[in-house]
This record gives sequence, C-alpha cells and structure tokens, in this order.
Amino acid sequence: MALPVSNAILPPNAKVGLPSEIDFANIGKALPNGTRSYQIAVLPTGQNSFASGTLTMPNTTNTASNLSFVGGQVIFDIPTSQTRSSYIDTRNSYLRYKATFANVAASTGTAPTILTNLRGSGASIIQRYNLISGGNSVLEIGEYGVLFDSLCKISLNQSDRTSGVGSIMLGLYDIPYAKSSTNTSKIGNAGHAVNIMTVSSANTAVSSEVRTYALPLMDSLIGSLATSFCPIGKLPSLQLQLNLDTILPLSIYPTTAAGTTAGTFSYTVSDWELVLTVIDFGMEAEKILEQASVVGGKQYWKSVGYRSATATIPSGSGGTLDVLCGARAASCKAIMMRNYFSAVSTSAANDKFDSFNPALTNFQVQLSGNLYPNKPIQFNQSPAAALAELQKAFSALNLVTFNTALSPLNFAKSTHTPSDSGMDYAVVATSASNGSTPLNPAECILAIDLEACAREGILSGINSLNSPLFVRYNISGTTTAAISCIFHLHHDIIYELDFMTGQLVAST
Repeated sequence: MALPVSNAILPPNAKVGLPSEIDFANIGKALPNGTRSYQIAVLPTGQNSFASGTLTMPNTTNTASNLSFVGGQVIFDIPTSQTRSSYIDTRNSYLRYKATFANVAASTGTAPTILTNLRGSGASIIQRYNLISGGNSVLEIGEYGVLFDSLCKISLNQSDRTSGVGSIMLGLYDIPYAKSSTNTSKIGNAGHAVNIMTVSSANTAVSSEVRTYALPLMDSLIGSLATSFCPIGKLPSLQLQLNLDTILPLSIYPTTAAGTTAGTFSYTVSDWELVLTVIDFGMEAEKILEQASVVGGKQYWKSVGYRSATATIPSGSGGTLDVLCGARAASCKAIMMRNYFSAVSTSAANDKFDSFNPALTNFQVQLSGNLYPNKPIQFNQSPAAALAELQKAFSALNLVTFNTALSPLNFAKSTHTPSDSGMDYAVVATSASNGSTPLNPAECILAIDLEACAREGILSGINSLNSPLFVRYNISGTTTAAISCIFHLHHDIIYELDFMTGQLVAST
C-alpha cells in the first residue's frame, strides 16, 4: 500500500518510504551455516633477522648522514591449502616485527648532543613489496616505505599520529606539531625518537632499546587497498617478498659533536610475522557464488594499486621542465609526487623521507600532448590550491573526510628561493636555520587526480600504456642542487583467476 504524502515540491519520480531505523522487515543478511574464521601468523621462510653490524655515529655538528644497512629479503610463503571456500579478510591483514637499537661503545671526551629519529614510520625499512602467485608477479610496489609515509601524512591527523595507532603501531613520533624559533626544536610529522641515541646518550652506559611495529598492509590483493576478499583457497601458491632498504631508516643529527671519538651502535630488525584472518564460508555457499560469478571458467574482480618510478632534476634547472614518469598503466587514477635533495645536508636531514617544493610556479601532467588538469595547479602563490588537488586525488575534498597532518611551513618548504611575486607566506627556502631535521621533515607531497569520474566504475583513469607520462614542473628560479623525484602512480587492477589452472593474472 502506498503511503500518502502531501508536499507541493516533491518530484513525481521520488520514492516515499520509512527510515531504515524502523525497517524491521529487513534486518540484514545472515552468514551461511558453518561459516568460520581463524587467524594465521605466517613466519618467514628462511632468514628472520637482519643486522647492520657496528656503525659509527655521525659527528659533524648540524649535519645528517646516510648510513648503510645490510638490506636483505623477508619471504613469507602464505598457506594456500585451505578449502576452495576460504578467503583472506583483507581488512584485517598486518605485518609485525621488532627493531633493536643498541649502543655498542660510548663516545669519549665531551659528550655529544644528538637528535635521532626514525625516518617516516615502521614501514620505512621496506624498499620493495612483491606478491608472487604461481610464478606470476601479481603486485609490485617500489619505494613502499615512502608510499606508506605519504599515506600516513595524508590520511592521519595529528591526534591519530600521536595516539596509540600512530605512536604504538606505526612507529610515529608521539609529540604533536610545534613551532619554535630554534630550528632543532621544531617538531613536525616525524618517526619516533630513539631515546638511547639522543641527548648525550652515546657517552653514557651501553644500552639497547627495542621497538615493535604492527603495520596494516598497503596491498591490493591481501591488504587494505583490496576491494574484495582474496580467494586464497583457489590459488596454487602465494608468496610475499619484502626487499629491505640498503640505507638505514634513521636520521642522526648531532647538534654538538663528541669531544674525542664518536660512539658506535647497531640496528637489527627481527621477529617478522605476517598476520592474516581467513574466513571459510563453506562449500555450499561457494558453489552458489561460483555459479553466479564465474564467466568462461574464470573469476574477475577489481582492485587498485601503486606503481613507482624515479627521476632526477639536474642542478641548475629552471623554467618549464617535463620530468618522465616511467610507470605506466591502463587506468591511471592519480599520480603522487615527492621531491628531495639527492644528497643529505645541514638543511635536508631525512633523504627520501623529506619532500620539498622545487619552487614550483605551477605543475601539471602531460600525456600524448594533453595536459591534466587543463589549468596548471599553482603552488608558490597558492599552496592551498595544491593541497586541495592532493585531497581531491584521494576523494577527500569535503568537510567529512578531510584528514591530514601536513603543516603550512613544512608543506611549502622550498628547495631554493623562488622569484615569483605575491607568494604565500609559507613558501620559504630550506636553510640551516629553517631546514628539515630528524624532528621536523619537509613534507611537500603533491598529487593530481587523473580520473574521468572519481571513484565511479572501473578503468575510469587515463591510459598511459602506449604513451609516456610526464610531470610538467614550472620551476621559479634555478635549482641549486640535484633533486630526486619519487612518483607513485595510483592505478586500477583487474584480477583474473583461471579455475582450471589456478593461475592468477593482474591486468594493469
């Protein structure tokens, strides 16, 4: 029976009904009888501990250094022997490990004062993330630790970063953003401090500090980027490979030097575990699902991923510069850009975990002669517009899902002094008195939305398979040093599972 309604402005095609809060006739879906879930903790196949050996603390005042790490590969062979009705609940996947920081020998002479912070987050030690199924690569993300850092800074606010989620799970600094007239007292969005390696600790008793991390997986098949559960019971094999970085993920910055000799220390990562939740819906439900979703002996589902590329802007560059992004995909949803000095220095302490504004008048993406967006995005005169485009690229341009920890001065911190007129107050060149430190990284993360209709349907982005994609930077003035670029291309993925062979293919 139709409900009566009297409203002069109600259009004729409007539906009239009751709110869901009193829709007692529809109480939702019940899971099939016998559905069960269980958690598995997968240990690495092979090596589970990686140590730096003994390293010497940097001992040049107000200067950071890159120290070498042993690198290595952590391999997880994920069990695929479950029933066909078993799926990984991708909402609950995470990686855990522990890091041990140890002072091996104290410094001698006058005790140094040192700032030491983790670069980025607990994920920063991971350089490359690979998933292999049946001998096929089904996901590959380069510069994984940098991507994780970018997503943390875009998606977490200050409260998230300093709370249990940020400071306990992810390895973020537990003190909120703070301004200061002293460069080394400014606090930004850094990784946690290493307490035994700060404020004269290298000249005290030898000791160690253990930190543990629990990191959600930035993964399109078994992690939080996935839009569907992973049909683990149908796959012949699934292996996760984590390539560890060969650069120590620490920023060590002496504000005063050791009087005679610097101390020594070591860094070890160990006790790796991959924690997954598996749901078994039962074979009766699985048969119904397969009848409804299998086409020509194959099952398809969509997801999203990130593909990385790197480039270099030479010293002395200026004006309009098209920087090649080597990553390609059939449907590019967005591109994220980070730019940092190719060498660490007094004013750039965090290597690739800094991200500076290359004094951009504006920027765009160029593909096959077309420019995206058609109007260049201002930066020096309007960092606000650049941040709006960043939020737009992640469908966060509204007052409900706005969520970022970026601060004006760190977002707009420039590689050199621009020559544009009418610039925003925050566009200031990095320097010894206003540079990035372990506590206060530069964080100019840029992004451009490339979708025809944001987050609707599949394959809604631009196609770069047949033509190279360039990031067009219009640089004000000239760069004073080489600038390294890291690009992450956000793209659609179509997974195809062959029921006869169990082969999984990722079409990108």
